[in-house]
Amino acid sequence: MENRLIIKRVQPERLREEVGFLLDRLNTKARSRHSDVVLIKPNIFCRDSAETGATTDLQLLSAVIGYFRDLRKKVFVGEAGANQYAQTRMFVELGLETFCRKHGATFLNLNEVPTGPIELVIRGKPRRFLAPRILLEPHVLVDVPKFKTHMSTRVSWAIKNLYGLLPDKEKWRGHQIDIHETLLALSRRFPAHVVLMDGIIAMKGLGPTMGLPEPKNLLFAAPDQFVHDYALLKLLNLRHVPHIEQAFAGKNPKIQYEFLDQNGAPTTPEALNIDLKVPPLLFSLFFIRSNQAFFTLAPFLERFFDPKIILNLLVHQKLIRFIRNVQKLLKI
Repeated sequence: MENRLIIKRVQPERLREEVGFLLDRLNTKARSRHSDVVLIKPNIFCRDSAETGATTDLQLLSAVIGYFRDLRKKVFVGEAGANQYAQTRMFVELGLETFCRKHGATFLNLNEVPTGPIELVIRGKPRRFLAPRILLEPHVLVDVPKFKTHMSTRVSWAIKNLYGLLPDKEKWRGHQIDIHETLLALSRRFPAHVVLMDGIIAMKGLGPTMGLPEPKNLLFAAPDQFVHDYALLKLLNLRHVPHIEQAFAGKNPKIQYEFLDQNGAPTTPEALNIDLKVPPLLFSLFFIRSNQAFFTLAPFLERFFDPKIILNLLVHQKLIRFIRNVQKLLKI
């Protein structure tokens, strides 16, 4: 499969057909023949709906499940959620287990499934992590991220979405060491076999939670997370996103782009409105260092209280609404 990124304007009411069109265009049936087990990794890290731009559209998720069910695959949907939430309660409240069962899949809370040790080389040193055991057995990994920004990593696309494969406290260690290098090492250890990113409603500004929703009605498809993110970064002419810029170890691979309108006819990036306003670089650098300091202290803080109490202050709905209103006012 060539280094290919397909970007298509879609009709949200026809997502089953749109998903089939894009996945067939990537020759997904052949690419998934090596295993009957499919693990879909959406981005459902918080309680916010897809309409906020924060999480993967559930109708899109059901269409992806349906595609692989039609191929007679055993489908799992896995998510660990963000560190600041009580994930088990959140997943129950969201009804993800019931939703997946209704559509013929099994939901896995990746914080609670059996794990096995893996070794990731980060900053030149081997580091031991625990990963869900399903990843250590033959599987097809389907990456379904959201087209959105991130306050620390600037964007949260296919590579960043795979960080949610790690259980809660395993993610702490990645923040402590170096988040960009951890993202790269993890993605190289567990490469996606196909990427389908949700750009139906994107998020711009101070994502992944406090940004502003922006309707786009787009889906992005690529054969793996590295091609997907690198091709999109180049297309948008974004810089200072190390985990994407270093994806091909300094090489500059040739990318084949396809821009398609809602009828599948060729169009232009300008017609599709693919731009995305990311957080200012200095803000992201400050935020990523703050995260690193916090998660370095977290094991010590645990002796006295749950560090999630501090993180929860940052995702309080009143604060989120305030930050969103400030972005609207300042047109950030």
